[in-house]
Amino acid sequence: MFHRIRATQLYLNSVDLPLVPRLLGHSRLETTQLYVIPSLEMLRDAITSIETPELKAEKPLWEEEIDYLLEITSMLKTIIGSIASLKQRNSTGHISLRTSAN
Repeated sequence: MFHRIRATQLYLNSVDLPLVPRLLGHSRLETTQLYVIPSLEMLRDAITSIETPELKAEKPLWEEEIDYLLEITSMLKTIIGSIASLKQRNSTGHISLRTSAN
């Protein structure tokens, strides 16, 4: 338990990973990697550090297709309203949503 906590503390405090095994007395880096747990912030920083300028400038697809998404949203609202209306009529006995099985 001590090694896991100490290795992670060293790593989170910006000690280079190859130095951590030497400080803990491990003979191999692979042993230390079993103990070290990177923080979410470190993982996020690693991902954003490889983001190229082209990727940063690229808009998400949904932003480019906003009109299309608004149209689909409107259609879905209409469909949901129609279904609710049919269910309400069905409960009063005017329309049946069931089909007879042959």
